[in-house]
Amino acid sequence: MKIKIGSRKSHLALVQTNLVINEIKKHCPSAECEIIEISTKGDKILDKPLLDFGGKGVFVTEFEDLILNGNIDLAVHSGKDLPTTLSTGLTILATPMRADCRDVLITRANEPFEENKLCTVGTGSLRRSQQLQGMYPNIKCVPLRGNVPTRLKKLANKEFDAVVLAAAGLDRLGITANDGYTFTYLDPNTFIPAAAQGIIAIEGKSDTPIASLVEKINHVPTNICFNCERDVLSLLGADCHQSVGVYSYIDNENITISAFIGNSGIKTVTTTLAEAKTAASKLAGELL
Repeated sequence: MKIKIGSRKSHLALVQTNLVINEIKKHCPSAECEIIEISTKGDKILDKPLLDFGGKGVFVTEFEDLILNGNIDLAVHSGKDLPTTLSTGLTILATPMRADCRDVLITRANEPFEENKLCTVGTGSLRRSQQLQGMYPNIKCVPLRGNVPTRLKKLANKEFDAVVLAAAGLDRLGITANDGYTFTYLDPNTFIPAAAQGIIAIEGKSDTPIASLVEKINHVPTNICFNCERDVLSLLGADCHQSVGVYSYIDNENITISAFIGNSGIKTVTTTLAEAKTAASKLAGELL
């Protein structure tokens, strides 16, 4: 079986795509997977915040057009980059096991982050900015875009006192505190991640032989959290113009969902897995 898989060109995106290919080959060793590297609008425009030119869809639209036109079979996305609505005819076929969902405050080694000191923190996320300023009133958040190495290079060059990145991306790239940084991991129960942070999502057409194969690598608990968090996001009508975070985790037969939007404060609900969708709706209602 030949499979054409679309991926962004960054090192992290290619690592994630190869993780997916490795999982596919566990179920179909004879699969011939070809990576098609694509530069999205979001990759090309780095001097403006995402909210200035289209939001999350700027990382996805080109892939969806290529799938619908038959140029590629699948697209591998970071779950947090997906808009709440996909193009007609497409679906998320699988979500492999979630990686670390936490955010990480990163400073240069031996230069600790001082709570009472005026510091500049690089982040392009309204969600991160709002939560950081709630924790550290003296900091100034400055827009920062680009791939992980680019952001860390700016930190090393002292353009910022700190940056905030997703733990999952750092882990997948093999970047650790031993590379000259101090990592402060932020508790996802109090510093709420982006919906689906740490989750890889594989998009394609349903009801095809390739879809049937890809569905075998789906991790059910991750998929439940993925859909639950995106349901909250959708019900809130939230986009990247708003500060919003959603995080869920499963404990035995229960799921706990926490979220905030704007200045709402964090709201949390816990319910059975069977009631996850209802709980997402309830939580969104409490936040609106």
